[in-house]
Amino acid sequence: MPATMARLHARLILAVALAFGLGASTAEAAPIDYGDFDGLTVMYLDVTESANAPTDAEPLFGPPTVVGDALDFEPESFQAASTSASSQLTDGQLNFDVMGKGAAVNSLSLSETGEYSLTGAVGSAATNVRYAISLASIKVLAIDGIDLGAAVDLAGAVVSSSKNLASDGPGTFDWSLSLSYDVDAALANAGLSFEFGATKLRIALDDTLTASSELIFVDLGPGSFDQIETAASIAKQTFVIDGGTTPIPAPGPSALALLLAAACGTGAIRRRRCS
Repeated sequence: MPATMARLHARLILAVALAFGLGASTAEAAPIDYGDFDGLTVMYLDVTESANAPTDAEPLFGPPTVVGDALDFEPESFQAASTSASSQLTDGQLNFDVMGKGAAVNSLSLSETGEYSLTGAVGSAATNVRYAISLASIKVLAIDGIDLGAAVDLAGAVVSSSKNLASDGPGTFDWSLSLSYDVDAALANAGLSFEFGATKLRIALDDTLTASSELIFVDLGPGSFDQIETAASIAKQTFVIDGGTTPIPAPGPSALALLLAAACGTGAIRRRRCS
Protein backbone atom coordinates (compact mmCIF):
# COMPACT_ATOMS: atom_id res chain seq x y z
CA MET A 1 0.00 0.00 0.00
CA PRO A 2 2.75 2.54 0.82
CA ALA A 3 4.43 1.80 -2.55
CA THR A 4 1.11 2.24 -4.36
CA MET A 5 0.49 5.55 -2.61
CA ALA A 6 4.02 6.70 -3.49
CA ARG A 7 3.45 5.91 -7.17
CA LEU A 8 0.13 7.80 -7.12
CA HIS A 9 1.82 10.73 -5.40
CA ALA A 10 4.58 10.78 -8.04
CA ARG A 11 2.04 10.69 -10.86
CA LEU A 12 0.12 13.57 -9.26
CA ILE A 13 3.28 15.67 -9.04
CA LEU A 14 4.10 14.89 -12.70
CA ALA A 15 0.59 15.84 -13.81
CA VAL A 16 0.75 19.17 -11.97
CA ALA A 17 4.20 19.88 -13.42
CA LEU A 18 3.00 19.19 -16.96
CA ALA A 19 -0.14 21.28 -16.47
CA PHE A 20 1.83 24.33 -15.34
CA GLY A 21 4.85 23.79 -17.58
CA LEU A 22 7.20 23.24 -14.64
CA GLY A 23 10.60 21.96 -15.59
CA ALA A 24 10.01 22.62 -19.30
CA SER A 25 12.56 24.75 -21.07
CA THR A 26 11.30 27.78 -22.99
CA ALA A 27 13.15 28.25 -26.27
CA GLU A 28 12.77 31.08 -28.73
CA ALA A 29 11.32 30.22 -32.11
CA ALA A 30 13.99 29.24 -34.61
CA PRO A 31 14.46 31.42 -37.71
CA ILE A 32 12.50 30.34 -40.78
CA ASP A 33 14.79 29.37 -43.67
CA TYR A 34 13.28 30.11 -47.08
CA GLY A 35 16.34 29.01 -49.08
CA ASP A 36 17.81 30.46 -52.28
CA PHE A 37 16.13 32.54 -54.99
CA ASP A 38 17.42 33.06 -58.53
CA GLY A 39 16.79 36.43 -60.21
CA LEU A 40 17.79 37.65 -63.66
CA THR A 41 21.14 39.17 -62.65
CA VAL A 42 21.27 38.50 -58.89
CA MET A 43 20.77 35.58 -56.52
CA TYR A 44 19.41 35.83 -52.98
CA LEU A 45 21.00 33.09 -50.88
CA ASP A 46 20.07 31.63 -47.48
CA VAL A 47 17.07 33.91 -47.00
CA THR A 48 15.86 33.59 -43.39
CA GLU A 49 13.46 35.54 -41.22
CA SER A 50 13.16 35.83 -37.46
CA ALA A 51 10.98 37.74 -35.00
CA ASN A 52 12.71 40.03 -32.49
CA ALA A 53 9.87 41.16 -30.20
CA PRO A 54 8.64 38.76 -27.47
CA THR A 55 5.00 38.98 -28.63
CA ASP A 56 5.76 38.40 -32.32
CA ALA A 57 4.66 35.18 -33.98
CA GLU A 58 6.50 33.99 -37.07
CA PRO A 59 6.16 34.22 -39.97
CA LEU A 60 5.94 37.99 -40.28
CA PHE A 61 7.25 38.51 -43.82
CA GLY A 62 6.20 35.10 -45.15
CA PRO A 63 7.80 33.18 -48.06
CA PRO A 64 9.05 35.40 -50.91
CA THR A 65 8.91 35.07 -54.69
CA VAL A 66 11.25 36.50 -57.34
CA VAL A 67 10.06 38.95 -59.98
CA GLY A 68 12.92 39.96 -62.28
CA ASP A 69 15.67 40.87 -59.81
CA ALA A 70 13.27 41.70 -56.96
CA LEU A 71 12.58 39.55 -53.92
CA ASP A 72 8.88 40.10 -53.24
CA PHE A 73 7.19 39.43 -49.86
CA GLU A 74 3.46 39.68 -49.20
CA PRO A 75 3.11 39.73 -45.38
CA GLU A 76 -0.17 38.58 -43.87
CA SER A 77 0.52 38.90 -40.14
CA PHE A 78 3.09 41.72 -39.93
CA GLN A 79 1.02 44.20 -37.93
CA ALA A 80 0.72 46.11 -34.65
CA ALA A 81 -2.37 47.35 -32.80
CA SER A 82 -2.99 49.35 -29.64
CA THR A 83 -5.92 50.43 -27.41
CA SER A 84 -6.30 51.76 -23.85
CA ALA A 85 -3.08 53.75 -23.58
CA SER A 86 -0.80 50.90 -24.60
CA SER A 87 1.91 50.39 -27.20
CA GLN A 88 2.81 47.41 -29.36
CA LEU A 89 6.03 46.83 -31.30
CA THR A 90 6.34 44.26 -34.08
CA ASP A 91 9.94 43.66 -35.12
CA GLY A 92 10.96 41.37 -37.99
CA GLN A 93 14.44 40.58 -39.30
CA LEU A 94 15.64 39.25 -42.65
CA ASN A 95 19.12 37.79 -43.26
CA PHE A 96 20.45 36.85 -46.69
CA ASP A 97 23.36 37.06 -49.12
CA VAL A 98 22.93 38.84 -52.44
CA MET A 99 25.29 37.81 -55.24
CA GLY A 100 25.62 39.13 -58.77
CA LYS A 101 25.35 36.71 -61.70
CA GLY A 102 28.10 38.00 -64.00
CA ALA A 103 27.25 41.42 -62.60
CA ALA A 104 28.16 43.83 -59.82
CA VAL A 105 25.54 44.81 -57.25
CA ASN A 106 25.72 48.61 -57.28
CA SER A 107 22.60 49.42 -55.26
CA LEU A 108 19.87 47.96 -53.07
CA SER A 109 16.31 49.28 -52.96
CA LEU A 110 13.94 48.37 -50.14
CA SER A 111 10.28 49.37 -50.27
CA GLU A 112 7.12 48.54 -48.36
CA THR A 113 3.44 49.48 -48.33
CA GLY A 114 0.52 48.94 -46.01
CA GLU A 115 -2.49 50.38 -44.24
CA TYR A 116 -2.92 52.18 -40.93
CA SER A 117 -5.89 53.30 -38.85
CA LEU A 118 -6.22 55.98 -36.15
CA THR A 119 -9.41 56.18 -34.08
CA GLY A 120 -10.63 58.70 -31.48
CA ALA A 121 -13.10 61.56 -31.17
CA VAL A 122 -10.32 63.50 -29.48
CA GLY A 123 -6.65 62.77 -29.17
CA SER A 124 -3.11 63.99 -29.58
CA ALA A 125 0.11 62.95 -31.27
CA ALA A 126 0.43 60.30 -28.55
CA THR A 127 -1.98 58.20 -30.64
CA ASN A 128 0.27 57.21 -33.51
CA VAL A 129 1.79 54.59 -35.74
CA ARG A 130 5.49 54.40 -36.62
CA TYR A 131 7.33 52.35 -39.23
CA ALA A 132 11.01 51.92 -40.04
CA ILE A 133 13.45 49.99 -42.22
CA SER A 134 17.03 49.52 -41.01
CA LEU A 135 19.95 48.02 -42.92
CA ALA A 136 21.51 47.01 -39.63
CA SER A 137 24.47 45.07 -41.01
CA ILE A 138 26.03 45.08 -44.50
CA LYS A 139 29.20 43.12 -45.18
CA VAL A 140 30.95 42.88 -48.53
CA LEU A 141 32.31 39.40 -49.28
CA ALA A 142 33.51 39.76 -52.88
CA ILE A 143 34.48 42.62 -55.22
CA ASP A 144 34.80 42.31 -59.01
CA GLY A 145 34.23 38.57 -58.65
CA ILE A 146 37.17 38.13 -56.26
CA ASP A 147 36.54 36.72 -52.76
CA LEU A 148 37.92 39.08 -50.10
CA GLY A 149 38.64 36.23 -47.70
CA ALA A 150 37.42 38.26 -44.70
CA ALA A 151 34.14 40.18 -44.77
CA VAL A 152 34.37 43.98 -44.62
CA ASP A 153 31.67 45.99 -42.84
CA LEU A 154 29.95 48.78 -44.74
CA ALA A 155 27.98 51.65 -43.23
CA GLY A 156 24.34 50.86 -42.49
CA ALA A 157 21.27 52.96 -43.21
CA VAL A 158 17.84 53.59 -41.72
CA VAL A 159 14.64 55.32 -42.80
CA SER A 160 11.47 55.87 -40.76
CA SER A 161 8.18 57.74 -40.69
CA SER A 162 5.09 58.14 -38.51
CA LYS A 163 1.44 59.22 -38.51
CA ASN A 164 -0.57 60.53 -35.56
CA LEU A 165 -4.17 61.27 -34.65
CA ALA A 166 -3.67 65.02 -34.21
CA SER A 167 -2.35 65.68 -37.71
CA ASP A 168 -3.30 62.66 -39.82
CA GLY A 169 -6.50 61.12 -38.41
CA PRO A 170 -8.96 59.83 -37.60
CA GLY A 171 -9.47 57.38 -40.43
CA THR A 172 -7.89 54.55 -42.37
CA PHE A 173 -5.14 55.36 -44.84
CA ASP A 174 -2.41 53.81 -46.99
CA TRP A 175 1.26 54.24 -46.14
CA SER A 176 4.57 53.53 -47.88
CA LEU A 177 8.28 53.70 -47.11
CA SER A 178 11.43 53.16 -49.17
CA LEU A 179 15.18 53.08 -48.69
CA SER A 180 17.76 53.30 -51.48
CA TYR A 181 21.31 52.17 -50.63
CA ASP A 182 24.28 53.11 -52.84
CA VAL A 183 26.65 50.14 -52.60
CA ASP A 184 29.35 51.77 -54.73
CA ALA A 185 29.43 54.84 -52.47
CA ALA A 186 29.62 52.60 -49.39
CA LEU A 187 32.59 50.73 -50.89
CA ALA A 188 34.39 54.00 -51.61
CA ASN A 189 33.66 55.32 -48.09
CA ALA A 190 35.14 52.11 -46.66
CA GLY A 191 38.32 52.67 -48.67
CA LEU A 192 37.75 49.68 -50.95
CA SER A 193 38.86 49.96 -54.57
CA PHE A 194 36.89 48.32 -57.38
CA GLU A 195 36.40 48.37 -61.12
CA PHE A 196 32.80 47.15 -61.38
CA GLY A 197 31.60 46.84 -57.79
CA ALA A 198 30.60 44.38 -55.09
CA THR A 199 29.68 40.93 -56.36
CA LYS A 200 28.58 39.40 -53.05
CA LEU A 201 27.08 41.05 -49.98
CA ARG A 202 25.77 39.74 -46.65
CA ILE A 203 22.72 41.61 -45.37
CA ALA A 204 20.85 41.76 -42.07
CA LEU A 205 17.86 44.11 -42.14
CA ASP A 206 15.41 45.01 -39.41
CA ASP A 207 11.84 46.16 -40.02
CA THR A 208 9.52 47.53 -37.32
CA LEU A 209 5.91 48.60 -36.90
CA THR A 210 4.70 50.35 -33.73
CA ALA A 211 1.20 51.39 -32.66
CA SER A 212 0.45 53.57 -29.61
CA SER A 213 -2.82 54.82 -28.10
CA GLU A 214 -3.95 56.98 -25.17
CA LEU A 215 -6.65 57.29 -22.51
CA ILE A 216 -8.17 60.77 -22.33
CA PHE A 217 -10.27 62.28 -19.51
CA VAL A 218 -12.66 65.00 -20.70
CA ASP A 219 -13.99 67.48 -18.11
CA LEU A 220 -17.78 67.70 -18.46
CA GLY A 221 -18.29 70.14 -15.62
CA PRO A 222 -18.08 70.26 -11.81
CA GLY A 223 -17.41 66.77 -10.57
CA SER A 224 -18.12 65.14 -13.90
CA PHE A 225 -15.82 63.79 -16.56
CA ASP A 226 -15.80 61.33 -19.43
CA GLN A 227 -13.16 58.76 -20.34
CA ILE A 228 -12.26 58.37 -24.03
CA GLU A 229 -10.02 55.68 -25.47
CA THR A 230 -8.15 56.03 -28.74
CA ALA A 231 -6.88 53.23 -30.95
CA ALA A 232 -4.13 52.77 -33.52
CA SER A 233 -3.23 49.94 -35.85
CA ILE A 234 -0.83 49.40 -38.73
CA ALA A 235 -0.27 46.48 -41.10
CA LYS A 236 2.37 45.73 -43.73
CA GLN A 237 1.03 44.40 -47.04
CA THR A 238 4.12 44.31 -49.29
CA PHE A 239 7.89 44.30 -48.81
CA VAL A 240 10.29 44.28 -51.77
CA ILE A 241 14.09 44.00 -52.02
CA ASP A 242 15.57 44.90 -55.41
CA GLY A 243 19.23 44.69 -56.40
CA GLY A 244 20.50 47.17 -58.99
CA THR A 245 23.33 45.72 -61.09
CA THR A 246 25.69 46.40 -63.95
CA PRO A 247 27.15 43.55 -66.03
CA ILE A 248 30.80 42.61 -65.70
CA PRO A 249 32.15 42.24 -69.26
CA ALA A 250 33.72 38.96 -70.26
CA PRO A 251 37.46 39.18 -71.10
CA GLY A 252 37.92 40.65 -74.60
CA PRO A 253 40.12 39.20 -77.37
CA SER A 254 43.19 41.13 -76.22
CA ALA A 255 42.83 39.88 -72.66
CA LEU A 256 42.33 36.33 -73.89
CA ALA A 257 45.41 36.65 -76.13
CA LEU A 258 47.50 37.77 -73.16
CA LEU A 259 46.25 34.85 -71.10
CA LEU A 260 47.02 32.45 -73.95
CA ALA A 261 50.50 33.92 -74.43
CA ALA A 262 51.18 33.61 -70.73
CA ALA A 263 50.02 29.98 -70.79
CA CYS A 264 52.16 29.21 -73.85
CA GLY A 265 55.18 30.93 -72.31
CA THR A 266 54.80 28.90 -69.16
CA GLY A 267 54.61 25.72 -71.25
CA ALA A 268 57.73 26.66 -73.23
CA ILE A 269 59.67 27.31 -70.05
CA ARG A 270 58.61 23.96 -68.66
CA ARG A 271 59.64 22.19 -71.88
CA ARG A 272 63.08 23.82 -71.81
CA ARG A 273 63.54 22.80 -68.20
CA CYS A 274 62.64 19.22 -69.05
CA SER A 275 65.03 19.00 -72.10
